[in-house]
Amino acid sequence: MIGTRPILLIYSRDATKEVARETENQLKVQQLELAKQLLEEQLRTSQSRELQLQKELQAGK
Repeated sequence: MIGTRPILLIYSRDATKEVARETENQLKVQQLELAKQLLEEQLRTSQSRELQLQKELQAGK
């Protein structure tokens, strides 16, 4: 109130950039998760192949 007159305050802001940034961050997180899964699969495949080669080497001795 100012004197006897009521005042209405309105606050607004444009969140467009923040929403776009958050969306971009979520996409990056998803890409990193996918890359992690792919690397983990490649590691498992490499480890499996290494074990197979070790067995073949031992069998050949």
